[in-house]
Amino acid sequence: MAERIYDAPHLARNPANFTTLTPLGFLARAAAVYPEKLAVIDGARRFTYREFYERCCRFADALRRRGIGPGDTVAVLAPNVPALLEAHYGVPMAGAVLNALNYRLDPRSIGFILAHGAAKLLIADREFAPLARAALGELGGRIPVVEIDDGSGDTALDGTEYEAFLAEGDPAAPWSMPADEWSPDRKSLSNRARQRDPLRARPACGLSLDPADVSLQRLDLYLGGDRRRRHACLFAAGRSGADLRRNRRA
Repeated sequence: MAERIYDAPHLARNPANFTTLTPLGFLARAAAVYPEKLAVIDGARRFTYREFYERCCRFADALRRRGIGPGDTVAVLAPNVPALLEAHYGVPMAGAVLNALNYRLDPRSIGFILAHGAAKLLIADREFAPLARAALGELGGRIPVVEIDDGSGDTALDGTEYEAFLAEGDPAAPWSMPADEWSPDRKSLSNRARQRDPLRARPACGLSLDPADVSLQRLDLYLGGDRRRRHACLFAAGRSGADLRRNRRA
């Protein structure tokens, strides 16, 4: 059988005709092209693209220093605050899996998700400290906690404060883009193999699903219509979004 023209050697994958489809590239580009433009607004706080990118790099490096890497799960229980937005970049920068928890669920459901997703770290806003503490109590085991103290709650979780956690990381630490957001021969792969490089791949409900059966790839978020895509598009265009504090419970 004759070779297909698309398989010609000069059309092989190379930096000129292929790049991984991942939101991470948007942030890196925005930081390089628009370093001093406003990226994040949270009440009185402001971060430029350079500052936001550095915070995400710190986040990723702080995870790696704690032994969290490819395939590990990081759970976040928070409203629309900078830490949650940073998690959507910092977690995949470390190669880990992000599990953004629904704070409207009851403690038993959240405890189930934490256990079933095998979370290695929980990042929780003090606004939801009672819920987080009750959910951790459902586990019967201990998960390290990073707590977001932004003045929204008075109850501490006895964990590392979020800004102190970021300070553990190096903003200049290298990180790697995914080699491929999906295998070219996706039908031949098992579900576990497909999770090789996911952005999120953990159930966010109380259903008894094996994590290997749930996989949302970077490609889905690159092309999808959720709020993370809106943030990615804003970063690609070098524009700032709405005030997170005004949309805290969106």
